[in-house]
Formats: sequence, C-alpha cells, structure tokens
Amino acid sequence: MLAFLTSLAVTIKLLIALLGTAGFWKYVVVPIRKALKRIESIGENGQETIFQMLHRLSDQIDIQGSLMDVMTVPMFITDKQGRMVSANLACSRLLGWNLEELKHGGLRSLMDRDSQEHWDDAIENRAIFERNVRLKDLTVHILAKPMPANSEKFLGWRGAIHPMAAER
Repeated sequence: MLAFLTSLAVTIKLLIALLGTAGFWKYVVVPIRKALKRIESIGENGQETIFQMLHRLSDQIDIQGSLMDVMTVPMFITDKQGRMVSANLACSRLLGWNLEELKHGGLRSLMDRDSQEHWDDAIENRAIFERNVRLKDLTVHILAKPMPANSEKFLGWRGAIHPMAAER
C-alpha cells in the first residue's frame, strides 16, 4: 500500500512539473471533479443522487412487498422460466407450502398433468395462462399474465389463484 501511495505521489509531482500547477488543475483536477459530479448525480440538474434513488427504490420495494402480503387474494410472481420467485402469505396458505418450498418444488409440480402441459406452452410462448387447475385436494382458477405485457424486457409472470367452490 505504501509503495502505491509513493508511486502516486511521484506521478502527481511529475504531472505538476510537466503541466505546471495551473495546467495540472485545468487538465487533471477539473475533469475528474466533473466526472465525479456526473457519476454522483442523476436526473435533471442533479436533483437526486444515485444513493438517494437507490434508497427510494428500496423503500418502494419494501412497501409493495408488505402490501402484497396483506392482500387476501393469493398472488405469485415467476421468473422467465416459470419458476416461483415470490408469493404472498395468502398463496402460501392456500397451497400449503411456504415460499421456499414453492421456489424449489414450484407451482407446476402441484398441477395435474394436463395443466402442466398448458403451463409449459404458456411459458414457451410467453402467453397468458388461465385455467381451472386440479391441485391435490382442491380446484383453483389460476390466471397468470406475462410482465410487462408490451415490452421487450420480459421479466416473468404475475398471477392470482382463486379457490373454486367445493365440489359436491
């Protein structure tokens, strides 16, 4: 570390000797300050720094996550391959699996064979999946839509699960 600092000091002294103090300030210090200012700010006129934006986004994610958890409608989010990445508490209760189990076993593993084929087709074609699905001991209506629907940056599916009336 000491060798690095020594070589840095020697380099600065050489630059000052070659450019002079005014030249060093004009051609080295000022451009570095401008670059750092650009890196640290974002938005018009530098109104919000990158760090402020990241904290704001983190707060928004926390708020949306807590809103999703208090919803009574079972909801889930999958990745591009159809693997469960998030589910609210209502979804976990309805399916009887916690989120970690849903991530590893997946919603697909709970479906009957015919519904699994439709799910695979929807994943392959990035299409809407809407179907009454027979799970182990109950029938549910699943609606999953690609997100975002009209964008080239495809993220996965968001969906809702509605329990059907008990069969008699």
